[in-house]
Amino acid sequence: MTNQYDRGAEDLGNIVGLEHVNLQIADQGLATVFYMSGLGLTRDPYMMTSIDNMWVNVGRSQFHLPTGTAQKLRGHIGLVIPDRAALLARLARVGKLLEGTQFAFTEHANHVEAICPWGNRFLCHDPVSRAGQIVLGMAYVAFDVPVGAASGIADFYRRLFDTPASVDKSTARVSVGMGQELLFRETEAPLAAYDGHHIQVYVANFSAPSTLPVWRSFVYSLSAAWTARSSCGHSTSRASSSRLGNRGDPSNFGGSSLLSRLTMTASGLYSGVTTHTRFRPRGHRLRYAIFMMLLDLDELPALDARLKLFGQDRF
Repeated sequence: MTNQYDRGAEDLGNIVGLEHVNLQIADQGLATVFYMSGLGLTRDPYMMTSIDNMWVNVGRSQFHLPTGTAQKLRGHIGLVIPDRAALLARLARVGKLLEGTQFAFTEHANHVEAICPWGNRFLCHDPVSRAGQIVLGMAYVAFDVPVGAASGIADFYRRLFDTPASVDKSTARVSVGMGQELLFRETEAPLAAYDGHHIQVYVANFSAPSTLPVWRSFVYSLSAAWTARSSCGHSTSRASSSRLGNRGDPSNFGGSSLLSRLTMTASGLYSGVTTHTRFRPRGHRLRYAIFMMLLDLDELPALDARLKLFGQDRF
């Protein structure tokens, strides 16, 4: 009997792409040496071309690397980079330039592990080892989470983002694009405090999740019509992008009752950013912080009872 191709193997959920990982770095020069000269990636030639931020292309995904206090992802990032021999040669060449930092690299049977100057870990795989879906790109981001959290995290992504998610032993696997995953691996080791790093994903249907009452319990800012910033340390944009940073990431709630225990309120102060870029006739760019107040009229009595500085029909 002829084997039939499984056309469902490449189905995507509502999350259609892993857009970027954002990590603050302490030095743009050292980052250039590691990401470009070492890993062999390229800098975006159009966006963030100044000296205080860089966007680094890795296939159809990016790293966003603004200058600031260096941040460390709680886990590691899986890349697909062709030509292992060339990768090893590049990493060896940048060793002297990165002396005195946490930079290191090690070759393993199925990947090369590289550590950036600030301690972030990258596992670099050959395209063949990843079934050929990605030749150059970001295959996964793996987060360390507390024991018992994997099931609740998978439930969070299935219900809130309508994307395939499963639990394999103690790891939650979440589909975030063709050949791309988020992995949440349970560990008994102590977890460092969340330091503000985030990921961004694109969702096909932005309106449907935002109508769920539970959505408002996670999202803590909206940037115009395009981006929802969530208390979980990512971002979601329209194609769509939501930023569930890792700040209140789902692992912190744990267990299967993750969604059922949330207080569902719509009212609040929604902060965000408005940006504009003009290229002609003279280049100009602006970026302003904004906030808006949203009051659900059905919640006014509850807000009046709960907030000292808010009053309904009273001073």
